[in-house]
Amino acid sequence: GPTAAPLAAVLQGVFTANASRCGTPAMQMGEANDALVRRGIDARFATPVYAVLAADGRLTYCNGGHDPPLLIRESGVQRLETGGMVIGMLEDAAFEEQTIQLERGDILVAFSDGITEARDMAGEEFGEERLIACVQTHRRLSPSALLHRPFLGVHHFRAPGTQRHDHTVL
Repeated sequence: GPTAAPLAAVLQGVFTANASRCGTPAMQMGEANDALVRRGIDARFATPVYAVLAADGRLTYCNGGHDPPLLIRESGVQRLETGGMVIGMLEDAAFEEQTIQLERGDILVAFSDGITEARDMAGEEFGEERLIACVQTHRRLSPSALLHRPFLGVHHFRAPGTQRHDHTVL
C-alpha cells in the first residue's frame, strides 16, 4: 500500500548499498535495522528475510521477524526461523544467521501472511499446513507451474470478497 511503498524503497536501497560492504545476512539485517531506526518515516517497521545462495548450494539466511520461509524436502519441512525480531523497532537489535546445505529436489517457499491468513466461509485460515500440502502435492511441476499452485489453492479456499492482505509467494 501507499504507506509501505516508501519503506520498501528505503529497504531496497539499504540492502543494495550495503551488499558489497556487509558480508553476511545477519550484518545486512543489522544495518537495515539501524537505517530504519534513524529514519523518521511512519511505516518504519519491516519483516524482511535476507538470504545468500552460494554456487555450491549453501543458503545462508537471516529472518527479521517474517513468517518463516519453508524449506520443503523429501524428508520433511524445515522452517527458516533463525534471525531476530522485526527490524526498525529497537536500536542495536541483534540478529543471527544460519547456513543450510540445499539438496537436489528441495523447494524453498517464502510467502506473505496473506497466503496463510486467507479465510474460508467458516472463518478458518488457509494456514501453513495447507500451503505445505499444496507444494508437496505439486512438487514435481516446473518451478513456474508450481509457483501458481498456492495462489490457486488460496483462491479456491477463501470466501469471496475476503481478501484483506496481499498474496505473495516466492
